[in-house]
Amino acid sequence: MGQENTVPRKINGVEGTLGQIMQSQGPGVVEQWTNPSDIGVDYGLSFIGTVTGIAGAPKFQCSGLIGFGEEFFKSYWAYVVWDADGAGAQPQGQMLECTGYATATGDFTVAAFAPNAIAVGDKVLFLHPSIAATRRMLDSLDFWSDPQEEIQVPAVAGTLVFTPTVTVADLPVGATVVRAFAMFKFRMVENTADAPNALDGPTVAATSQVIQVKETAGGAYVDAINFADNQFSLVNLTREGGDAYIGSPDIAGEVDGNDSYTFQWLLRKCDADFINFNDCQVGLRIWYSV
Repeated sequence: MGQENTVPRKINGVEGTLGQIMQSQGPGVVEQWTNPSDIGVDYGLSFIGTVTGIAGAPKFQCSGLIGFGEEFFKSYWAYVVWDADGAGAQPQGQMLECTGYATATGDFTVAAFAPNAIAVGDKVLFLHPSIAATRRMLDSLDFWSDPQEEIQVPAVAGTLVFTPTVTVADLPVGATVVRAFAMFKFRMVENTADAPNALDGPTVAATSQVIQVKETAGGAYVDAINFADNQFSLVNLTREGGDAYIGSPDIAGEVDGNDSYTFQWLLRKCDADFINFNDCQVGLRIWYSV
């Protein structure tokens, strides 16, 4: 494995022919030559199998990978190498972690491949976690809403729904969001005759002010940015250029590709009435693996 060969290699003194593949048939079985149309398994860090049955979603069966020992493939990653129809349709190119393996039947348990389910005849490469980690490289993207020209923060606590939404574009095929954080960008202007005041945390229900996010099409708001008492202060009457704050709760479980997200500022308030937040934008910073 890992060796480039220009001529067929010999197994037990027998030379293969061009186009044949050397494979191991599993524990305790002698290596042999096989035709590419009947690819079997390889050595321990990676195995390849053909889906021979659907064992009740999200399970599928590879009968050529029977007998490796209970849960042997648990934590391996199942990468769909080839779509049986030959059209390159998903789940070709997608990779999911194996959460279970039955040695007697060759049944593998994974989360459901989407939007297309895995099918009989698909070729699946099973990668050891240490190998899969080299493929699952992290990348990050920022997505911002359009600017909201101005919002006012009163002295009395109240909830504000931001007008612009944040749209997360399509991610690469097989990408998985592994971390996500909300962002808030703004500049402040005080439009009262009072001297500049620090923005204060709320006294309502002994709860911190929170910016929340949810999918526009449905779902419930989740906390995304939590402002502490006196998080912001006004040194001058205007703050040009703007500040950006990034939330600490990881909301990866709420974020995926090709969706839009609505934000609200729960219980917003300040010491002085009518502090203006100008050029406000909300955003999402995501890290994904492929």
